[in-house]
Amino acid sequence: MDVFALRKKVVSDYRHYIESFVRINDEKIADFVEAKFNEGVLWPDSILQLNPAYDPGSTLDELAAQGGILKSTADFFRGQGGKPLRLYRHQQQAIETARRWESYVVTTGTGSGKVEDTEDRIFWFRQRMPQAVFARNAGSALNALSQHQFKVAFLDHDLHWMHADNSIFKGTGKEVARFMAHQGFKGLVIIHSRHEEGAAIMKKFLPNARLAPFGTFEIAS
Repeated sequence: MDVFALRKKVVSDYRHYIESFVRINDEKIADFVEAKFNEGVLWPDSILQLNPAYDPGSTLDELAAQGGILKSTADFFRGQGGKPLRLYRHQQQAIETARRWESYVVTTGTGSGKVEDTEDRIFWFRQRMPQAVFARNAGSALNALSQHQFKVAFLDHDLHWMHADNSIFKGTGKEVARFMAHQGFKGLVIIHSRHEEGAAIMKKFLPNARLAPFGTFEIAS
């Protein structure tokens, strides 16, 4: 594989994506922006770097047995086949530092696995609720809600690829919550999301919904 040719294609695709929603009527501003695009301001030069081989640490099950985390947290985050997940040593050290109420900094690159809507998470739900209907995005959720009558709905906020930006409404759990409110959803709604601000807005649309902290199913009113 020619990594430099791949990089060139990726940059070209990304540039076309960016330019698809840039519409500037002023010619001087348009020329300035075009010049910046040509300079590659949004896509820096290629770099070559080596990823370190991190030392393995304890599994989440082992940490739960030691009282380092909740058992429900270890049960929630499982690998394929329900296998316990093993942390790297620096991740375990971060948890231990946090439990001592000491300051620490975690740095991680893009694409390092911060998004929680993974196959492992879906697998965890499917194991426990095999008859459930799963929606990977807001559009699928709205479609499912239009076609089925549910007694219980687990609702996440983070259905949009830019869900961290709380100003975004369409495509997030907030849009689904508003739809359910307008439809007069009669069943139990459990808002289960890492995004606390988004979850709070969703609960305004669905005041009778219950909140389940991320990583547990200890439902709070």
